[in-house]
Amino acid sequence: MDEFSELEKKVYDALIDNKPNEVSQRVRNIEELLSQTGTYTISFPGSTEILDKFQRIEEQKIIKLNRSSVMNKKIIYILGAAAVIFLGLFLAMGNGDKPKEPQVATPGELKAKVTFVVGDVKVKLNSNDVGVKPEVGALLATNQMLITGDKATVDLEFSHGSTLRIKGNTEVAIKRLMENNGNTTEEVSLKKGMLVANVTKQKQTDNFNIVTPTVIAGVRGTRFLVVVDPDKTKDEVTKVSVLDGVVGITKHKDEVPLTVEPIEILDSKESALEMSRGGNFKRSTITDADIRIIEGKDGDEESVPAETEKSLFAKYGRLEVLSLDGGSAVTGVITAMDENTFTVHTVKGFVKVDRKKVISHDAKQLK
Repeated sequence: MDEFSELEKKVYDALIDNKPNEVSQRVRNIEELLSQTGTYTISFPGSTEILDKFQRIEEQKIIKLNRSSVMNKKIIYILGAAAVIFLGLFLAMGNGDKPKEPQVATPGELKAKVTFVVGDVKVKLNSNDVGVKPEVGALLATNQMLITGDKATVDLEFSHGSTLRIKGNTEVAIKRLMENNGNTTEEVSLKKGMLVANVTKQKQTDNFNIVTPTVIAGVRGTRFLVVVDPDKTKDEVTKVSVLDGVVGITKHKDEVPLTVEPIEILDSKESALEMSRGGNFKRSTITDADIRIIEGKDGDEESVPAETEKSLFAKYGRLEVLSLDGGSAVTGVITAMDENTFTVHTVKGFVKVDRKKVISHDAKQLK
C-alpha cells in the first residue's frame, strides 16, 4: 500500500478499523457533519481521484480481511470526504476560507471549542474510552472528558467568549452546556489538576461554574485560577485565586449546592485555600506565582538546547516538513497550534509559522 500517504492510511484506520490516532477526532467530526442530511450541501474538489484511491485501498483490505459484506458506498464516500478534507483542507485557514463548522447541537445544547493544544491531551467519552487527541477547532459536548499529561495544555472557548486554559496533569469533564430562554449555564467539573478561567461579562441570570470534589466556584466576569489536589490523605482539596472580578464558593453534595448563598466571596487579588474537606477556607492575598499563571506568564523561559533531526525524532517519534508559499520549508515537529499559527520545534529552537503560508504538511523519514 505504498501508493497511499500516511495521512490517507490514518484516515482509513480511524474510520474503518476504529484505531485511535491523531486524526480520529477530525474523522468523527466529518461523520457527524455528513449525518446531517438535508442540512448541508457539500462538494469536495478533486474527489474522484481520492475516491478511486480509497476504493483501491478497500479492495486490498477486502482481499486481506474478507470484510466486503460490511463495506458500502456510504463508507467509501465518507472515506473520500475525509481524505479530501485532510489533504485539501487540513490547513484550511491557510487558503483564506475557513470551512463552516457543523452546527449539530440540538436546541438548548451548546458546545465548547478547542482553540489551542500542546502535548499529551486526550478527549474521552467516558473513563473506559482510550481517547483521542483533539484538533484545534474540535467541538466538545456535555459529558466529554479532557485528560492532560505532564506539561500539556489545552484551551477551550465557550458560547459567549469565556475561556478555560487546562494545564498539565489535569482531569476535567464538561457537565452542562445549556441555553434556555436566552440564559446560559456552562459548568465544568475539575477532578484534579489546575485550570485558569477567563469569564466574559454575562447577564445576571447566566451561570459559569467550576465544580471541584468539595465546592462549586461560581463566577461572573472574572479571571481566576482553580487547583484541586485529589490526595484524600490531605485536607487541602481546593484552592481558588482571583486576579480580578468576583468568585463565590459554595459547598455541595453530589454537585447539588448545600447553601443558597456562597460560604466565601473572593474579590480581586484574593485567594482561598480549603483547610478541611467540605469548605473551611483560609483566605489570603493572591501570590505572585498565581498571578503569573493566570496571566499566562508561567512558561519555561530557559534557553532551548540545540537539537538534531535525529534527537527531535527520538523525542517526539515523528518529524514533519511544512512547505510554505514561496518555495521555503520548515522541518521539525508541530508541538502546538491555534487558529492562526503552528509552533514548530526545529533544530534551531521553537519557531512560529503562519498557517496561511503553509501549503502542505508531510512526514519526513530519517535515513
